[in-house]
Amino acid sequence: MAFDTPSPPAFAVALETFATFAVIRAEGSITAATLPTFEQEIRQALGDDRRSLVLDFSTVSFISSAGLGALMVARGLASERGGEVLFAGVGAPIQKVFDLLDYGSFFRSFPTADEAAKALE
Repeated sequence: MAFDTPSPPAFAVALETFATFAVIRAEGSITAATLPTFEQEIRQALGDDRRSLVLDFSTVSFISSAGLGALMVARGLASERGGEVLFAGVGAPIQKVFDLLDYGSFFRSFPTADEAAKALE
């Protein structure tokens, strides 16, 4: 008899808020299917008096073109508030995509979310 084991969710996200910034820790794949959840978390993260955002990619395995577009939207929202979006924990496969798109010109990147958060303090 075979037992079905539940598979992990394709995407999960956790939001941690501070006075002037927030940290989004994403896990899994950011695709067209998971984009609405990701975008909702970005909007919530940049609510109230928060102007900047740290996106922790340490457990993100894939990001689609739709997800890449959401990053530019997040940058625009943060910029309107006088803030910025910082990346943290970007793995090699995703970093290659960011390099091809020259995202280093638009986003600062840090090894960990803690280091990115310290850069905002």
